[in-house]
Amino acid sequence: MCYVCAPYQNMFYRHEKLTVCEEFCDAWYSACSSAILKGSVIGDLYTNGREFCEKRNYKCEPMQNQRCFFFDQSLDRLSASVTHKLGLTMLITFVIIAMEFY
Repeated sequence: MCYVCAPYQNMFYRHEKLTVCEEFCDAWYSACSSAILKGSVIGDLYTNGREFCEKRNYKCEPMQNQRCFFFDQSLDRLSASVTHKLGLTMLITFVIIAMEFY
């Protein structure tokens, strides 16, 4: 859960609710739309990233508001491949969140 380590989390984590950027939700949905969640394909359950995040009990706002979490790839120097980093980060985040509902 990357947002826990973000130094600016007071901007997007308030009242025990995480606000994620709509652009992050869209990327997450795109990367995981063929995954199975509770026996159904995510792409069949939700029509877009915003709906997916809101059903996961996140607040969703456009990145331009600057009050939401977005994984900044340029700050992650641990992995050589940007594509690999984003996919791995989204997968780990998705697994952690999915575990909350089982």
